[in-house]
Amino acid sequence: MKKAYLLLVSILFIQSAFAQDVLDKFPIPIVSVNDFENIFTDEEEAILNGLMFAYNEQADTVIVVITIDEKSTTAEQFDNLTLQIANKWKIGSAKKNNGILIGISKGLRRIRIQSGIGIEIRLADEETKQIIDTVFIPKFKEGHYYKGTRDGIKAIVDHLKKNN
Repeated sequence: MKKAYLLLVSILFIQSAFAQDVLDKFPIPIVSVNDFENIFTDEEEAILNGLMFAYNEQADTVIVVITIDEKSTTAEQFDNLTLQIANKWKIGSAKKNNGILIGISKGLRRIRIQSGIGIEIRLADEETKQIIDTVFIPKFKEGHYYKGTRDGIKAIVDHLKKNN
């Protein structure tokens, strides 16, 4: 019994150390677009950063995008990693809990939107899924990650402004 307990503790410790090692690859951002997978050109990143700055002011929401390559995680762990990053980065105001993290992985073919509780009141999970399915994914399937991201962010901001 003691050996099984020690094995379990060892596995949890290794997983925790691995998770921390992965999280350390993603330093707290100073810009809105954090393209670790290099799916955007420098010009596209600059445009998205400018748009996001304006959107963050309009919607009283802080939106951050991160792209994650397939070497950093698995498809099965992608959602959990984006949640851990959102928690580490503390996006938005702690008082309003108004942060949104959009995690994208071209290599893993995954997208996940993590919203603070203050956002979930105005943008429910079903509405987020609808935006992903009707705006982001169709453009991504065509290989247009910049357009999909830009249009998806605009759809989120438009929805938040309507439900303010």
